[in-house]
Amino acid sequence: STEKELADGQQTLSVRLETTLNNIRVTKTYNFHRGNYLIDVKEEVTNTGTTPLALHTYFQTVRDGRPPEGAMGGMMGVNVFTGPALYTEQDKYHKVTFEDVAKGKAKFPLKADNGWIAMVQHYFVSAWLPQGKTEREFFIRKLGDDLYSAGLILPMNPIPPGATGSVDIGLYAGPQEQTNLAKIAPGLDLVVDYGWLTVIAAPLFWVLG
Repeated sequence: STEKELADGQQTLSVRLETTLNNIRVTKTYNFHRGNYLIDVKEEVTNTGTTPLALHTYFQTVRDGRPPEGAMGGMMGVNVFTGPALYTEQDKYHKVTFEDVAKGKAKFPLKADNGWIAMVQHYFVSAWLPQGKTEREFFIRKLGDDLYSAGLILPMNPIPPGATGSVDIGLYAGPQEQTNLAKIAPGLDLVVDYGWLTVIAAPLFWVLG
């Protein structure tokens, strides 16, 4: 692999990944911006065959089910949430425990024309943020022994032979800075978890903000 980094004075860094399978060429480009945890992701599919393609694109985050060090029984015995979370305008904010996923008891919205899905870890969060009112399907799965995925599926318009289709999506991967998260997507600030101190910490944070 080739190491890439922002040069002095450079504000954006693009990382392009490409693969070919049968009559399909897939390119995924990650655009990183200096001083910003929001990554612009573009997936492009080129139809090199002779018949139209009808495809869906998958975006997911994968991690184990163990809480990060220091997340359990920390200051004042506050146990913060670690695991998948998602938000839609209709159903609002949902946290899903790894235990419920493992038992097949996880309940969350499966489809919507809005919203996001994330993997929350202590002070950090990775969230897939589709643009606009595009129909999307959410999934949270156990992949294997203590390994889980959370993501979404987006449709692509039919791609004629010789043409290229694309999907744009945002990926936030960074700290749970509540004020900034609220500006990025509706409900994204709700991933900040104060445990049983919420009734004290949330009003205090609002006053200090």
